Amino acid sequence: MNLSVTSSPDVLPASADQIRAEIILIAGATASGKSSLALSLASEITTAGRQACIINADSMQVYKEMQVLTARPSNEEVKKCPHELYGHVSAGDEYNVGRWLSEVQAAIANAKNAGQIPILVGGTGLYFKCLTEGIADIPDIPEDIRKAVRARHEEEGTQACHAALKQIDPKAYQRLEATDPQRVLRALEVYEATGRCLSDWQSDPVTPPITAPMLKILLTPSRDWLYARCDSRFEAMIADVALEEASAMAELGLSDT
Repeated sequence: MNLSVTSSPDVLPASADQIRAEIILIAGATASGKSSLALSLASEITTAGRQACIINADSMQVYKEMQVLTARPSNEEVKKCPHELYGHVSAGDEYNVGRWLSEVQAAIANAKNAGQIPILVGGTGLYFKCLTEGIADIPDIPEDIRKAVRARHEEEGTQACHAALKQIDPKAYQRLEATDPQRVLRALEVYEATGRCLSDWQSDPVTPPITAPMLKILLTPSRDWLYARCDSRFEAMIADVALEEASAMAELGLSDT
């Protein structure tokens, strides 16, 4: 499993002929040029007589209602190379790393069956960590328990829910911030559903879902370069339909958890 660190998305870390890995992972900060690099690599691979498929590993780019807000690949970019797991989920649907792992394993298998090299792209470190290191096999949470925990949160607030973890899961209490309701409620749900705290589940031995040879690429541009890119991207989003997307999302009345 090789790690290639590059400071610029304009400089390919390897030529298509040099790539021996079965899977390519591209990670980096927002606006670091991950999608651009993925397309460049896919083009190199195609030029060398092989095929590629770009697969999403970003937790927000799965939502179909937020193409501009999440800087999802444009329709023009998608035409250049097959893209999978982008914009395929409604904003009102429950989506988590477990569901993504199931979907990404299927997408990788489909790509390989089609003779394509999967290029996974994203800024969600948890997704890559679980893909390469494994994830605790926690049972699905029954809907009635999920609703009960959400109702408790609505009534008592995040601070009180976080405080409740001190008794049932001290490690999670120390690790999680009281300002992170989604993870706090997840810890409460797991305990209520299984009678076992989340930290105990996470301490169980796990097996990586993917063990094939990988080329791991980490984009590390300079801070000044990245800030300029973020500013430019923000202006482009406003000039596009970001405000309209935000307004449409607000009208859905979604919970903040």
